[in-house]
Amino acid sequence: ETYKNNLGFVKNDNIYSRNLAQLTLSNYELIKDSKYENITEQLTKEELYELFDLLIQEPPRTYLLNLWNHKNGICRQGTNELLKRLKVIAPKLTYRRTGSASQRGKAPPKITWQGCSYDCNMMASTLETEQTNRFYNILNKKAPIDEIKNFILSCIDEFDKLHNDLYEKYERIFTQ
Repeated sequence: ETYKNNLGFVKNDNIYSRNLAQLTLSNYELIKDSKYENITEQLTKEELYELFDLLIQEPPRTYLLNLWNHKNGICRQGTNELLKRLKVIAPKLTYRRTGSASQRGKAPPKITWQGCSYDCNMMASTLETEQTNRFYNILNKKAPIDEIKNFILSCIDEFDKLHNDLYEKYERIFTQ
């Protein structure tokens, strides 16, 4: 049974009918022509996961770097979504500057929106830098493709956890 997935690759459920060597050789050709080479078009998390399912042999370093850039793009989108969700629950008072004339008689906010946004972006940037350093260490030691895939997936999970933790932190602050 043959069908097309989101990336436009044709998947064949009758792999057993093909020669494994042919599958391994053609695997890189499928990936080489995919849209993940075009760094201007951001892949979704699901598309990146599908691509990992197809990735059997190790592609050249430049393709791995493109995958890493797509991972970073996915994580940055997650940070932007986090800020949009937080802006909805942030009290209007947090958008004003502290100490302005319009705030006389009101308790100043515990945190301004700019402080919240700065903190979220700083935490995300710090994590991205740490992960990028670890990624280059893995690439430089010429780790197998499965280790590289698992590392990238764990980095995405780490970002998801950071986003959830930051949301919970600021939700508590904004609702007090």
